Amino acid sequence: MLKLKFLLPLLLIALLLLTQPALSQDQPSHLRFEVKHGFDGYVKDNLWTPIRITAGNAGEAVAGEIRIITQYPGEHYVRRLTLPSQSQKEITLFVPLRGGEYTLEFVNDAGKTLYRRRQQSARMIPQGDFLVGVVASEPGLLNFLAGFQAPQSGYSVEVAHLSLDELPERALALAALDALVFNDVDTTQLTPARQDALAGWVKQGGKLIVGGGPNAAATVAGLSPLLPIEGLSVKTLDTLSDLGNLVNEVVPEQGPYLTGIPQPAPNAGVDLYEQGEAFLLSAPLGMGESIYFALDFALAPMNGWAGNEAFWKRLLDPLESSPPFYASYNTPRAINKTICFYEL
Repeated sequence: MLKLKFLLPLLLIALLLLTQPALSQDQPSHLRFEVKHGFDGYVKDNLWTPIRITAGNAGEAVAGEIRIITQYPGEHYVRRLTLPSQSQKEITLFVPLRGGEYTLEFVNDAGKTLYRRRQQSARMIPQGDFLVGVVASEPGLLNFLAGFQAPQSGYSVEVAHLSLDELPERALALAALDALVFNDVDTTQLTPARQDALAGWVKQGGKLIVGGGPNAAATVAGLSPLLPIEGLSVKTLDTLSDLGNLVNEVVPEQGPYLTGIPQPAPNAGVDLYEQGEAFLLSAPLGMGESIYFALDFALAPMNGWAGNEAFWKRLLDPLESSPPFYASYNTPRAINKTICFYEL
């Protein structure tokens, strides 16, 4: 009787193990899914978020659906996925995440779940925080902005580094970004869909900020319809006293500085002249704003100037914690009423 008492728990454990399917049956080892959330990992609660999935298949061809199941009851998002043998594909779904958690599934055409895993965003931030996207050739550009307190709302500023290819091709999918900075990148590589998405995002309340400098022409080229400029010329300036006066912080370094001097468009407001040249321009665009600055944000004097923080606070100051783009009637929950959603 004593032996039976000790053997019974072992028998129960063995029975449970036998009734559980092996991992290779539910999640075949030849299937691989890698996931990237949001913008450089940042996700804003309950706003549309790009979820990039790289799917690999080292086995036989398989077809089915990628499903993202959110914490909102009954809500899931679906994308068709076909994986030939020895293939890899990247797909992006746009999902309003709640709490940053969701379940990722891949279900084949026979209805069998081949992959299922709980996902969690590590960089979940409130909607009111300022998320500044940076598309630049210089790694870490504007990292000093992280942790700033937004002047009007008091919320924190976070910085997300992005590539041109990581920008969504849907305006609503950019909703988590409050500002987007382009500096020393060739924007002619933007697809027409991304250009349209950026235009829609600005018109719905986004802030577009573009840096100039010696490569201003390439940076501006794919964004020119959105900017308050009609032309550019590269000029050398020896001093930048007016820039220093803008934020009451002397620019100590002496030039020469290569600048991309703009020709203002009729709708442009010139916020700063330097030695008689238009240097900082802005213009409203729908409910948003576009800004052009004649210097490269990564080069001297900006990369070592004590007034750089004050300058950026001035640029970001007009941002509201809840711009018109995020009005309650325009939230993902209000827009979508059905239970099952296909991609945005």
